[in-house]
This record gives sequence, structure tokens and C-alpha cells, in this order.
Amino acid sequence: MTRTLTVVAVAFALLVAGCSSFGGDAPATDPTPTPEPISTPTPTPDLTPNSTTTTTVTRSSDDPYADPTSDTIGWEDGYWYDEPIDVDQSDGLTDAERRAYVGRSKARVEELRRQEFVRDVRVEVLTREEFAAREPVGTDEDDGGPEYDRWNEQVWEALFIVDERDEISTAFDSLGESLVLGQYFPGEDALLVVSDTPERPVIDNATLIHELVHALQDQQYNLSAPRYDPPTQDGQLARNGLTEGEAEYVTDRYVEQCVTEWDCVATPASNRPTPDYSRLNLGVVLVVVQPYGDGTAYVHSVVERDGWEAVDAAHENLPQSTERIIHHADDAIPTLTVPDTARNGWERYDINGDGADTAGEASMYVMFWYQGYQYGNEVVDRSTVVERDGGRYDTYNYTSPPSQGWGNDKIVPYKKGEQDGYVWVSTWDTEEDAREFSEAYLRVLDGHGAESVGESTWVIADGGFADAFYVVRDGRQVIVVNGPTVDDLSDISEYAR
Repeated sequence: MTRTLTVVAVAFALLVAGCSSFGGDAPATDPTPTPEPISTPTPTPDLTPNSTTTTTVTRSSDDPYADPTSDTIGWEDGYWYDEPIDVDQSDGLTDAERRAYVGRSKARVEELRRQEFVRDVRVEVLTREEFAAREPVGTDEDDGGPEYDRWNEQVWEALFIVDERDEISTAFDSLGESLVLGQYFPGEDALLVVSDTPERPVIDNATLIHELVHALQDQQYNLSAPRYDPPTQDGQLARNGLTEGEAEYVTDRYVEQCVTEWDCVATPASNRPTPDYSRLNLGVVLVVVQPYGDGTAYVHSVVERDGWEAVDAAHENLPQSTERIIHHADDAIPTLTVPDTARNGWERYDINGDGADTAGEASMYVMFWYQGYQYGNEVVDRSTVVERDGGRYDTYNYTSPPSQGWGNDKIVPYKKGEQDGYVWVSTWDTEEDAREFSEAYLRVLDGHGAESVGESTWVIADGGFADAFYVVRDGRQVIVVNGPTVDDLSDISEYAR
């Protein structure tokens, strides 16, 4: 599926049946309440900087804000992380205020992350309209053109999130136009923030911290490196579970310091966007924000267990699945191959080598969640999405009986002229896991009016998902074949013959 995410900070709210609307922490607003009690991460002596950082210097008690003789953690652009600054955003930032605000924010990111900025970071301020026009957000650019877009549409359709009448690119465009407050561009040492008054900008406090963490990641690990460009949706979400999770974790620690220790620059409430939710596909939004919630708890668990050195190691050996981000468990993924047995003109796409994408546990959860939200088909209990089973940093819960126990999956789109279809094979840890998934999937079909027309075969006659489906469970494996008609199913895959 999809190059789902770039390195963005997203503010959002989703509606959950039986619950009031809930907001995300990416980025958080300036704090006023007392934070919940949390356990303290691994002590500072164990938070060893990597080889590109410098050591902390001793500050003079007579003049604690004197500039150091050499660059050091916690001091940037002439400002210490705890140095008072005279900045008021109520009427926007002057150039001098902006320099002080950004400089001290960089110093605070260094202090919290225990790493050193080694290059300057350029901060650009644009209106929302200028920001939306500058760069598509929400997807990694594949440069595959119409062929890639068509392939990608089939993956989102397989998840019953974007139907044949809509386009995933439109869903991402709407997200960027409505919700994104900032974006860092790897390799450019530049981040953009959104403000209604760029000549006297208001810069959301937590957005700035979040994006500066991405700038620091880029300088320390090179976010443009090939390992940060996994080919599948699940891999991309897992990567973002680390990169976005780390940015959110540092931002959360910053918010806590603002409440207890630091004087922080307030962001006027009027700077927050008021999203037009009628334009948003909340299934897509819930997929996009998964790394921000689960990733924060994942990074917190890594730091508490083994310190920041373990986060450094994770950047060298990225998590491979959302299962790992959700459950903090080993993500050794068993090999899965889907044989190409198409005939009569049906063929795979020349994308990702085998023409396949991997949805993964998080996207499968959203597939089931979205059926209740959008179509009134309560396949899973949607209210549990706001449960914090993982503690203070676990903002949302992406677990459900039919999506847990994931082993691997492959979605393989097919084409024949203007016709489309796909094969989706998933493997599960146990036969019971496979049974729960297959039964939930059949409830999804039923919610769209599917009728049984033969052994293991269903047809949705009307609507945006109108197609034929072959669904069978074989031990720990579930197989779905989709095509325009029942006759097409056997031509697309031998599974349906």
C-alpha cells in the first residue's frame, strides 16, 4: 500500500461512538494542567550521547547564562535551555523574538534528548494555503505516476477504507490542508510551520519542539538513508513509530518540564486550526496518527529499559512492523510468498518487486474500527481506541481480537485493462487468531450487503466496494481474492479455482 507518511506533526480529533471527541498529542498545546504521575526514565548518567554529541560543560554559578567557550548540549544559538527570554506571541513574533524562541527551543531539545545539533536549522513560516501548495503531505513520494496511484488505490480498497469512488491522494490532501501544523524536510535542514500571519508569525510551541527533534534525528542518523524508506505500508508506519514516537516523547517531556520547571512561550489558542471534518476520511487519519500514539509509548519503553543508546540502536535497525510498535515485542516476521497464477490477461504491477504491499496489524485494526464509524457496522468495540493500556504515553489503543496475533500479510493488486482486483493473504500466530480475523472480515462484507453466491464466495452488488470476493481460512492462513465478477476470481488466482 502506500507510502503513507512523511515526517509530519499532525493535530487531530476523531469521533468515537459513545465517547466525546478526543484530541491527539501531535503536537500538544501549551500546558496548563498538572500532568499525570509518570515513572522517571533511565537516569541521566545512563543516557549516553552517541559519538556525534559533545559533553556537557560546567556552568558558572556567578553567570549561569554566560556563553560557553565551545558548543555543548543544552546551549544553542546563544541561549541556554533554562535561560529566560522576553517573548510574547500574543501579537506575533518579531524577528528578534523568533530567533530567541527558536534558539532556546533547540537548546531544550538537546537537553532532553542528550544530543547536539551540528548544523543550523532553517525555520520557514507559511500560511496554510502556501504550505498546502508547497509539498504534498501524508504520503512518501514514490514518483510512480498513475500506475502507482492505481496500485495504491487497490490497497486502500482492500482495507475497506477508501472505496472505488474516492482517491487516497484526495484524502491525504485534505489531511494536509486541514490538520498539519509543521513538517521537516530530511536533507534540507529546514522545517516549515504554519501560521495565519507569517509576517508576524505565531508558532505552536509543541510543534516547534516536535519538528526540531526531526531535524536533530536527521543530523544524527540521516533520515534520507535507504533504511528510512521501507517499501510497505506496515514498514513505513513502523519506521514512523520510531521517528514520530521519539519526537512526540521528547515533546511530551518538554510539556512536563513546562508545567513543573521551565518558563515556556504560550501559543495563543486562536492559532489552532478548526478542522472541517466533513472533508476528512477518519479511517485514513487514524492510520496516519498510529505512530504518534503507539510510537510514543514504544520509545518511552525503550528509554526506560535501556536508555537513549537503545534508541540510537533502533535507528540503525528500524522496527519492521506495527506489531512491534503496538506490543513492544520482537517483530521477527515469517516469510510469506503469494504465487502469481493469474491468467486470461490479469497481471501484477511492477512495484515493490513482487507487486505486493503489507497492511500490518495497525491498518487491519483501523479497517475494523472504520466500519462502525463510517457504516454503522460495529465489527469491533470502537470506544477502546481511547484506552491507555500502555500507560501515560500510550495515547491510543490499536488492539482488537481480530487484528491481534498478526504474523504477516501481503496485498497483491492485479489489473486487466481498466479492471482491478487483488489477492490478500495473511498468516496468523494461531488458528484461533486466523479464525477471529476471517470471521470479522466476513462481518465487514456483510455490513456492505454481501450475499453468498457459492462456496466461500460473496458478491457486493452495489456501492463503492461492489465486487466479488472469495474468502477462505486454511489453518493459520486467511486468503481473500477480489475481482469485478465471480468469473474473474479464478482468473486472478488459483486460490479461487
